[in-house]
Amino acid sequence: MIKAKLEGGCQMIRKIFVSKILCKNSFFAVALSLMLLITTPISFFRENNPVREFAYAKERPKPPIVRVLRMDSRNSSIIYAGTGYGLFKSLDGGKTWNVTGIPNIDIKELEIDSKNPSTIYIGGEGTLYKTTDGGKTKKVIAYFYDWIGALALDYKDPSKVYLVANNRLYKSTDGGRKWKITNLQGIHIFAFEVNPINPYVLYAGVDSGICKSIDGGRSWEYIKFTSDQVVNITICSQKPSIIYAGTFHDGLYKSSDGGKTWKSLGLSNFGVFSIVIDPKNPDIIYAGTWDIDNLKGGVYKSTDGGRTWRAVGLTERRIYSLILDFKYPSIIYAGTDRGVYKSKNGGKTWEQINNGLFSRSIESIAIDPKNSSIVYAGTMYNGIYKSIDGGKTFYNTGLTQNRIKDILINPQNSNEVYLASENSIYKTTDGGKTWQTFENGLTGKLVVEMVMSSSNSNVLYGGCIDIMTEDIEDGLYKTIDGGKTWNKCYITSKVFAIDIVPTKPSIIYVATEEGVYVSINEGKTWQLNNRGLPSYKLSNNLLVYLISDLQIDPLDFQKIYIATHAGVYKSTDGGKTWKPTGLTNMRAMVLAINPKNSSVIYVGTFGNGILKSLDGGKTWIKCGLTDCEVYDIVIDPHNPATVYAGTHKGLFKSTDGGKSWKELNVF
Repeated sequence: MIKAKLEGGCQMIRKIFVSKILCKNSFFAVALSLMLLITTPISFFRENNPVREFAYAKERPKPPIVRVLRMDSRNSSIIYAGTGYGLFKSLDGGKTWNVTGIPNIDIKELEIDSKNPSTIYIGGEGTLYKTTDGGKTKKVIAYFYDWIGALALDYKDPSKVYLVANNRLYKSTDGGRKWKITNLQGIHIFAFEVNPINPYVLYAGVDSGICKSIDGGRSWEYIKFTSDQVVNITICSQKPSIIYAGTFHDGLYKSSDGGKTWKSLGLSNFGVFSIVIDPKNPDIIYAGTWDIDNLKGGVYKSTDGGRTWRAVGLTERRIYSLILDFKYPSIIYAGTDRGVYKSKNGGKTWEQINNGLFSRSIESIAIDPKNSSIVYAGTMYNGIYKSIDGGKTFYNTGLTQNRIKDILINPQNSNEVYLASENSIYKTTDGGKTWQTFENGLTGKLVVEMVMSSSNSNVLYGGCIDIMTEDIEDGLYKTIDGGKTWNKCYITSKVFAIDIVPTKPSIIYVATEEGVYVSINEGKTWQLNNRGLPSYKLSNNLLVYLISDLQIDPLDFQKIYIATHAGVYKSTDGGKTWKPTGLTNMRAMVLAINPKNSSVIYVGTFGNGILKSLDGGKTWIKCGLTDCEVYDIVIDPHNPATVYAGTHKGLFKSTDGGKSWKELNVF
């Protein structure tokens, strides 16, 4: 068993990118790409200033970062793209793309069953999904509560699945139903591969080299050959003794004897994150690179087994994934920081193929409390949109590369709006014409929700999830100066939802991975109240509470509702005890309570649309959008029959209490 720390450390930027290959720690529904390169400030931001200001910029949605590409093993026209926006599929060799039934998930790993290409495993955000119909539907087969760092299938028996999470290698022999921890644990694993001829031979990319097993993972040998992290392993299918290892910043290495000895092949100024070998000529190799220092890369080609290399294009792009057409290997696809590129001539020329490859997801909504015609819609990496005509038309108010998880409007001054995002809070005081960003205390965190004290609009609470490294704490943060500075507020576990009693702002409820915390003194002290709440045992046997929303009844503050992985739960005693409502065995995502009749409740679900209760949760009826994942629901405070729903397919509006819905043209 290997549990020792191997040589070679992780600097901060390495932790941001490579820990479990890209990032760490996220909640299952937060579908998050959560990388440093996405949140790099726009070029005109002022450097080293915790308060930055920038103006409205009108831009079309940008293509996503594509971290993994895979091709159907029987039909080379069918291609899958794993992005920070979810899984996309092309049926025509990349000419057009459509989002699958696996949207809004920050995908890091993707593997296709070689014997049944409709079966696909998708890893990201601590959750492993499986589809058996080519992406139409999905099923969660494992929660690991940590980024899926690597994923591999046994080529001869694809029901054997290997997965890296929590610094451990897991193995399933039944297609993901049950998992066992192997003897490779307590170590950062960045890549994993199975020998295509002998599935008992396994390779794991680690700090400074690889770990190799020849007995199916029972024992391991550590082989050091670099001072860097091995982030990619590619085995030559024609000659499995030939192995290529891409590193984070030390170029490419090759072994011709099954990993016993290694030699450098150059590209030493680059990180090599993808390697593909021509299936008809193993001397032809393509390497997808990224220079971490200047954020550029490109595709490099060798025709002599890696002895010499030449750039063949996309040198201004960061290359995350390469695949070759198995029928016509001169056709190459590249997953990059600007979508997908295709070459039909071995890399001589490239074309961008991003038709349909963008996210329509609306993750947050807010209605101006003084003017219901003003509506804000927060997107996934396409910024913040605003309507001044009740949703008939929208325009982008800026922040076009940002993920907007929550929108908070000051009820006393509706020109003052806060946005929850990655690494910072954004604030406008002019209705979105210009924005400031406040980062002090929030670096490395995704702010998932905010609430404002009803007695002092400068006091806000933000629920955060660590998106950078294990060294930065999750938890609840508080500001008393309108967002300029933030400080920890006792809770240090992942925070998913917050609510404050409007008439008693000293009473705060916070839903976390540890359960529901309650404070009656503005966060000075807290009590954990979980009696009756459903917990969930993760694949590593850790018990957590998977709560995605919490809402206080606006007319009876003793009644509180929470949305969980097991349905909607309710407390009638101020959170001391909890009982299930009439909606169970369904993953609930978001709640909305009618402000004028609190017996009317809407719940948005994970793939089952919206349901509605007319009796305080006792019974529920389907309320449309049944093929959508619903991320936010907002009720018009002046006309509660008007309801907005943010989904993976866009923004929808109902004017009849959810009986019918109309899609709004946000983009």
